[in-house]
Amino acid sequence: MPVYLEKRKDKKTGQIVDKEVDGKKQYYIRSYITDQFGNRKQITRHNKNWLGIDGKREATAEDNRLQMNTYQENLDINLDELFDLYLKHIKTKLKASSVRKNTDNYNLHIKPYLGYKQINSLTNKDILGFHNYLDKKLIVIRTDKQKRKRGNYPLSLAFKQSIHMTLSSILSFGCKYYNLKQNVARIVGNYQMPKGCKKRELNFLTVDEFDRFIQFEQNETYKDFFTILFFTGMRRGELLALKINNVNFEENIINICEAINPKNGILATFPKTNKSNRKIQMLNIVSSTLKKYSDNHITTIFGIENIKPTTLQRKCDRNCKLANIDKNIRIHDFRHSFASLCINKGVPIEIISNYLGHESISTTLDIYGHLYPDSQEKLTSVLEKFLETRPKARPKI
Repeated sequence: MPVYLEKRKDKKTGQIVDKEVDGKKQYYIRSYITDQFGNRKQITRHNKNWLGIDGKREATAEDNRLQMNTYQENLDINLDELFDLYLKHIKTKLKASSVRKNTDNYNLHIKPYLGYKQINSLTNKDILGFHNYLDKKLIVIRTDKQKRKRGNYPLSLAFKQSIHMTLSSILSFGCKYYNLKQNVARIVGNYQMPKGCKKRELNFLTVDEFDRFIQFEQNETYKDFFTILFFTGMRRGELLALKINNVNFEENIINICEAINPKNGILATFPKTNKSNRKIQMLNIVSSTLKKYSDNHITTIFGIENIKPTTLQRKCDRNCKLANIDKNIRIHDFRHSFASLCINKGVPIEIISNYLGHESISTTLDIYGHLYPDSQEKLTSVLEKFLETRPKARPKI
């Protein structure tokens, strides 16, 4: 109850009693509001005319006016102002790379179309119009990474999904803190892959292909980096941040607890997900490779200063070409290569999931479930064997 009775000290008894004027009790209000900047404030107001029952009604009405004014102020902000508040909020909760991705998504794609809109006036139709805007938008491709010529290309499905998720997160923030009634982006829904479309298959190296690939790498540091990536399935950022004191050579264990964002070189205090903080067992080839760096106790084993991300991809492309590997191999595909090797050798999926640091087994199955090149052959061979050995029914006489 924001309306309270005024108090005073009785001069005779020294006790605290209700304050009265002409036999009528006097009231005041103490109200808590949240302003448009997300700050919770306490407002206390006294009025000598708030006496008796009528005074109590006036005090209650004043408190309601305070709340309604704040509510209206929150609804009058536009999406651009809401994003500034959202950005301050996520900077304390998300990794720097996630903050950067959300900022780029908003400034480059959401702001030009919806930034001027008041958040209380956004409708489902606005979101559909925004989707149509993204469908027609073209971006400049400056690299041949996907074997495409330089020029203007439409946004990929994954990219449009990422932009929509940023918009939905901003509006969810508005619903939680700024009295926005509904998240229209969530109601409309994100982009979906058309039914019947084939999922993009992952590229990966077999052991034989990796043996050919690594022979053409002349730089010893990059050779070691590629080897550890292939035989551990670590993410590039996790290996870049690895320190020698996180490697236990006696127990053959690597403690993965940090990651570097390759795009900006920022050292994070935690890897991608909660389960990415993990300990993995090393193969002998990994242990012997890391022992060469055992004298380095302070800095990272590799780090951004020794392994340049752009040089790493360039060397990967060069080695694939020299080894006659006709695949578009990215650095992250070394992680896929390790997973496919484990799957083909019959390692249980739950062990692979824990080793890679996935949040759940379903994530591992969704990404790598199709990497069983002989899975259908195994299925048919098992059934054929069953059909050959089953007892045949005798004909009725």
